[in-house]
Formats: sequence, structure tokens, C-alpha cells
Amino acid sequence: MESTPVGTVPADAIDPDQLDFMSFVEFAVDKASTELEQVDPVAMRLVLELHRVTCTTGDDREATDSALSRLRGLLIHARS
Repeated sequence: MESTPVGTVPADAIDPDQLDFMSFVEFAVDKASTELEQVDPVAMRLVLELHRVTCTTGDDREATDSALSRLRGLLIHARS
């Protein structure tokens, strides 16, 4: 039986309605490890964390681009 890595929380100790960025990863890894035969928890944790960071970074960039486009529109309108 594998031991739980330091800093992780078992899935049954997490309320799914209260998951945040990191607790979701721990919940998913623990849940998959208990329900599937062959799961590499370290690899799964890495992939999930990278995916979540990538999505968050993309969302932040899109929000910044949108804000800059609005600002550019306001500046062009103000000069007219």
C-alpha cells in the first residue's frame, strides 16, 4: 500500500463543494488512485497542476488583452 505524500489530503476528507486550485488536484489524484488499478500519483499530480496553471494563465492573459483593447478603444475615442 502506498503512503500518502506529505502535504496531501485523502479524498474522503475533502468536501467536493469546497475545492480550490490545489485541493482539486489532491482530490482527483486520491480518488483516481483508489478507483483505478494503475495510477502514477506523481505523474498525475504534475499533469493536473500544469494543466490548471496553463488554463489559469491563459484566462488571465485573455482578460488582460480584453482590458487593454477596451482601454485602447477609449483612448482612440477620447482623441476623436
